[in-house]
Amino acid sequence: MLEELYSQAGQETLKRLDRAFEAFFEGRAGYPKFKKFSESGSFTYPQAYNGSVKPDVAHKRLFLSKVGNVRTVFHRETPCERLKTCTVTREPNGEWYAS
Repeated sequence: MLEELYSQAGQETLKRLDRAFEAFFEGRAGYPKFKKFSESGSFTYPQAYNGSVKPDVAHKRLFLSKVGNVRTVFHRETPCERLKTCTVTREPNGEWYAS
């Protein structure tokens, strides 16, 4: 199952968990709660410029490593050909967004 996950997306998730526990032990936040990914969740490609995320505006597609091509609606111009970071988020209503 882990081989299906893009390695840096998993590392970014662990960094988020580490920050949550650091905030808890410093007294700045409550104990981190486990939330099902199906309700709402996100994953991040921290180095999207390495080819793990490729926008194709002409064909209205976004290539995500280990996921494949995803049909996309681009609401504004992409600032450049190379993205630095891409976060894919699922909203509670079931819609997915990439930023």
